[in-house]
Amino acid sequence: MSQEQAFDYLTTEGVLEPIGPTPNPIPHRRTKWWNPNKYYRYHRGNGHSTEKCFKLKDRIQDLVDNGSFHISSGNKKPNIQTNPLSVLLIDDEECSFDPTCYITPKTRRPRRVYTPLGMTYTQAFDCLKSKGALSPIGPTADPPAERRSARWDPNKYCKYHQGKGHDTEDCWTLKNKLQDMSDDGRFHKIFTINNED
Repeated sequence: MSQEQAFDYLTTEGVLEPIGPTPNPIPHRRTKWWNPNKYYRYHRGNGHSTEKCFKLKDRIQDLVDNGSFHISSGNKKPNIQTNPLSVLLIDDEECSFDPTCYITPKTRRPRRVYTPLGMTYTQAFDCLKSKGALSPIGPTADPPAERRSARWDPNKYCKYHQGKGHDTEDCWTLKNKLQDMSDDGRFHKIFTINNED
């Protein structure tokens, strides 16, 4: 069964409802895979086909995990009362497709460990900037009011982004950049050379 067929069945049975409508993203936020000619029915928007919708795949997996319906292994006779999805299964003689191939386990990325720098992130940025080892990535314009996160603060300023919204100390982009420099040895090499002068 295709993901389109599963979507049709689950919405007809009232087990799943489409979300959206989803407006088209603004041009500079569109990924290279975004396609205005593809329509995904689960989100009710353009960008990709329903067949390629990972959020729908995750939602179907959630329904399986919480027991809202069961996908038959194909070894038992279909039973609409105990296994409503079995109605959609095609006999093995017609097709050997396994719909569980769309169900993938959710994995979490391990949390990154940050090396203590021996100074604040602001001090590290100022020092690296003065040595020409790191440049700001801004200036960053204020986002429109409807796109601001709840944490965005107009009274805070980030030297790395050269924009408002958060402090330099709370800038995760800067923390990750400094950790990358620490991981490959550039951060400590710069300060070792400076201390020898």
